[in-house]
Amino acid sequence: MFLWICFLAFVGSIFCHEANEVPLNKALESLERALQYMNETVSAINLDAVFCIRRLEEQMEALLKYEPEVFEGIQHRLEKLQNKAHKIANRGMSLVLKASPGYASSNNFAISNEKVGFLMKKSPELLWYPSRSTLESLIEKPVSCENGKFNRTNSDNCFKEISGPRFDNDNPCGISFRCLRDEKQPRQREWTLTHQVLYWELLEQWQCVNQVPLSLRDRLCSNVMRDARITELANFPRAHHDIFLEQIGLCGIWGYKDFNKPEWLQKILEWQEPSGCYASSESYKCFDAPAPTNHVRVKRSEKLLSDGCLSHETGVALLALAANVRFEAEKEYEINKEKRSSMLFMK
Repeated sequence: MFLWICFLAFVGSIFCHEANEVPLNKALESLERALQYMNETVSAINLDAVFCIRRLEEQMEALLKYEPEVFEGIQHRLEKLQNKAHKIANRGMSLVLKASPGYASSNNFAISNEKVGFLMKKSPELLWYPSRSTLESLIEKPVSCENGKFNRTNSDNCFKEISGPRFDNDNPCGISFRCLRDEKQPRQREWTLTHQVLYWELLEQWQCVNQVPLSLRDRLCSNVMRDARITELANFPRAHHDIFLEQIGLCGIWGYKDFNKPEWLQKILEWQEPSGCYASSESYKCFDAPAPTNHVRVKRSEKLLSDGCLSHETGVALLALAANVRFEAEKEYEINKEKRSSMLFMK
């Protein structure tokens, strides 16, 4: 009789959760609301937001392809997110290209410096890696704020090479030595560092490399974690919300599960506006220590929407929420698998 009661208790703990108590459900609901906001404001968002929506589409597809057993219980919701993101990204891409036709240029060398529109397209390769953790041993002392200022022009120039002509050799995208050198430069920080991660993810997604070396992935995201912890130590300044979301989203794509922390997820949920968007409007400032000192302003691409929400920040929030959905689902799957094993043992 006692064993039967225990059995029922285990079953109840697996199948009878209060939905609003489960972090997975909270993250999923928040993701759905953020994507719905993008759907309602698609005519106003910029390239960066469309890029993030497209990456969300690909991440949903990758999760369902590579871990179907983990997401079986929420498969329908992820499929809806994937399909919705696909439609919004297509619509957004069309509107952005219409408003800024230079983004689509690939033949006219004089205006090819705007040829980053390919970032809004669906990439040829899905990106997915098994979950793993960052490594404390790989953390580097970063360059100073002054020396680590993000150069968007250089970054975009390296992105453009990815969309260039294809070659039948060991460098199929014709990637320059300068970009390969700069995009794995050690001791980088903040926007420069997250764009290094983004660069290597794009190289793999667009089949410029077969696979990014594990050693490079570990080093880059271990130092992204360093930066995220500095933001936490500074009590999450509003001006750092955007980059914090980007850090979680990009390293989440590479499978770094330690970016999924209960207290960090709670912050992300709290920052979301009732409309579903994100809107920390303060100008970003770099600081060399947990206390804000030696401020250096960094210019980045953002678009303030008519309701006060931010296009880029809401976009990277999609990626951060998607990463949390993945890791929360994986945790639930492992817990439930252990409970099922325990029930079989009691029989």
